[in-house]
Amino acid sequence: MKEPDLQYIFIYKFIHVCIFQKIGVWPTLDEESKFAQSNDLKFVERLKKNFPKGHLYNSLLTFARGERAEFGVKHFAGAVRI
Repeated sequence: MKEPDLQYIFIYKFIHVCIFQKIGVWPTLDEESKFAQSNDLKFVERLKKNFPKGHLYNSLLTFARGERAEFGVKHFAGAVRI
C-alpha cells in the first residue's frame, strides 16, 4: 500500500484548521463578527484559546507576541501573516 502524499496530508490539516467545527478560523470569525463589540484583537485571542500549545493543529498557526491582532498560517512555502 502506497503511503499518502505528504502535501495531501498538509493540505488536509490546513483545510481542517480553517473549517474545524466551532473552533476553526472561519467558524470563529463568523461567530466573532456577530458581536457588536468584537474587534481584531478579540478574534485573535479567541483563536489562541481555541488552539493552545499542545493542540493537534497548533503547529499550523503562529501568533504575534504581545497584544497584537496578528496571526499566521504555516504552509509549504512558509508562514503567511494575516
